[in-house]
Amino acid sequence: MSVFALPLTGMACGYARFASAPRTAPPRALALARIRAAMQCHPGLTGGAGRLSTALMQTYGDAIVAKGGAEGLECAGLTGRGLGIALKCEDGATRAVGPALLALLDHLVERPPGASLEEWRRPVLHNVAGLDVGHVEAQLQVLETAPR
Repeated sequence: MSVFALPLTGMACGYARFASAPRTAPPRALALARIRAAMQCHPGLTGGAGRLSTALMQTYGDAIVAKGGAEGLECAGLTGRGLGIALKCEDGATRAVGPALLALLDHLVERPPGASLEEWRRPVLHNVAGLDVGHVEAQLQVLETAPR
């Protein structure tokens, strides 16, 4: 098995292209659009129960395509915007990916009515005894405003 290194900017650009591929020719764009549609129609097969990418596609529908990767990686594309996002937690843990990605999505797109994704937005931390000892929460600092 081979693992290829790819910078986060490359992953984000790839997801931007993936998210904006038209459902017409050329053949590569059509293939990307078909894969995207399959992922959005069957989000449970993309990540599975209890996975952020599945919850995002179930909540946002055709507006987003997402897939988690190994060691704290999550990539997403906003289909209506042709925007790609790649987040990676340097320590490889996934607990901060949900809060970070949801804070960014709240800034970029309108949240669907009734969608909270609270378990991902503010995950509770437990100690070895199973007691709640805190939570993870993202603080988004916008340096440059992007149009909504």
